Amino acid sequence: MRSEDELYPEDLERVRKVTTSGVHSVKRQPFRFWRLLLAVWLVILFMSGMAWLVAQKVGLLV
Repeated sequence: MRSEDELYPEDLERVRKVTTSGVHSVKRQPFRFWRLLLAVWLVILFMSGMAWLVAQKVGLLV
């Protein structure tokens, strides 16, 4: 990716115009780390529980 000093002023203006319009101008919500961590932990707990139930049903657990 080129730095701003490598672009001609006309090209730089076109780049700024594109990045401030359309899809690029959508306001996004802030990243929520703790919500993602909770979701990952819930998936891991669910899958572990299902694996434990299957192992118990098959007879691998005493």
